[in-house]
Amino acid sequence: SSTASAKASIESAGARLRAMSAALLRCTPEARAYAACVVQRQEESASAAGGRPGVCSAEFALLKSCMADKAKK
Repeated sequence: SSTASAKASIESAGARLRAMSAALLRCTPEARAYAACVVQRQEESASAAGGRPGVCSAEFALLKSCMADKAKK
């Protein structure tokens, strides 16, 4: 039935989310660095004309690789 499959997909999404937040907790320094960068860039782009896409990509890449690494363990 479609109800059972919907319930299963919600449960697997929940499990993924828990794994992700556990990984995120282990990557707090990287997450903080990325968040700080984003905030700083928003303040800069508020005074400039429009934000530039791809800012903080280095910080985001670090966070992503940290999370991928921690999620495996």
